Amino acid sequence: PPPPPPTPPAAPPGPAAAALAGLPRPRGSSAAAPGTPEVRIQLFLSGTVVFACIAAHNFLEGIALSHTRLPRGLPRNLPLYAALFLENLPEGAAISLPLFVSTASPHLALLATLLAALAEPAGALAGAWGGAGDVSSG
Repeated sequence: PPPPPPTPPAAPPGPAAAALAGLPRPRGSSAAAPGTPEVRIQLFLSGTVVFACIAAHNFLEGIALSHTRLPRGLPRNLPLYAALFLENLPEGAAISLPLFVSTASPHLALLATLLAALAEPAGALAGAWGGAGDVSSG
C-alpha cells in the first residue's frame, strides 16, 4: 500500500491561543480532555458568544417584564417568577461551563454569569424608566 499523505503543518497560534496556552487545565482533566489549545479557544469563543447573546436576551426580557406587571400582586405573579428562575438556570450553565473548561477560572465563569444575569434587572429598570406604562391592563 502507498504511504499515507503527509499532514500539513499546523498554523501558528494566534493571540487567543497564546493567551490561553499558559492557563492551567481544570482539575481532573486527562490527556483526552479538551485541553488542546484549539479546543480551548473554541470553547472560550463559544462561551463568549453565548454570554453576549444571553445578556442581550436577558436585557430585553427585563424590559418586557417591566411592562407586563399584573395588577393582582405577588401571588398571581409567582408562577411567572418561578418559570423565569428555572429558565435562567440552564442559561447560567451555558455561559459558565465553556468558560470554566477553557480557562480553568471559576472567577471568570462566575463573573460572566453574574453580568449576564444582571442584564435582566437592568432591562427592567430601563423599561420602567422609559415608561410606556402598564400594558397588561389594556
